[in-house]
Amino acid sequence: MSTQKRDLLRKGNSELAGLGIFVWSIPALVAKSDKFGRIKTCPNAGICAALCYARTGRYTFRPVVNAHTKNLEEYMSDPFAWKQKLQNELKAKKFRPTGEAHSFDWETRQDFDWWVTSGGKAVRIHDAGDFFSYRYLLDWLDIAENNPNILFYTYSKQVSDFKKANKEGKIPKNFIVIFSMGGKQDELIDTSQDRHDDIFPNLQVLTAAGYEDQEKSDLMAALLPTNKIGIVANNIPRLLRLQGTKSFSLAQKNGLKAA
Repeated sequence: MSTQKRDLLRKGNSELAGLGIFVWSIPALVAKSDKFGRIKTCPNAGICAALCYARTGRYTFRPVVNAHTKNLEEYMSDPFAWKQKLQNELKAKKFRPTGEAHSFDWETRQDFDWWVTSGGKAVRIHDAGDFFSYRYLLDWLDIAENNPNILFYTYSKQVSDFKKANKEGKIPKNFIVIFSMGGKQDELIDTSQDRHDDIFPNLQVLTAAGYEDQEKSDLMAALLPTNKIGIVANNIPRLLRLQGTKSFSLAQKNGLKAA
């Protein structure tokens, strides 16, 4: 029987791995677990559920579904043990700053100069799934607080939970949330103040709406000196036809079939 250790965090795609970004994922929208049954992993998903890239392509392959489900089950089986395992994993050398500054050809926000100049590593929480409970969110915030040299960032539609955590002073300086438009709590997002993203059918619509494109690097969503992050929808023909000319925020407000 194999005793090979299974790390909780995996390297991202080639772009993310090259930047020292590690990834944690659970199933998008709904998980089907033999241990725990049906689990809603994106409680505040709105119109995005119909347009979600993380429910297409490689995300539907059985090995990927199994790996993401196993992540979720490991947390739910014993949150304390999961947290301790992740804390220990983050002590590894591969998560330490390189000491050589990151070199970006785009401007970064000044309050994260400490991370850029140190050549810090990063964890992107959820390239699929979301914070399905407040306790789960608090566990991640605690992990971030205990690893102050690592940048943790996430896209989330759990707006009220994050605002509650912020009010309680529980979001450490190395944790960045980007609120994602297209969910049930869009009305709680202050688009003039809160860091958020909207997904547009093309670059022209994105630019006209006053958003800044993050195509060059996923880190731009966390580190650009703007709170208005624009993302061009993935080139998935079926989803592009369904989205039409609307951004996710407009689709959430007016519906996909509205003019």
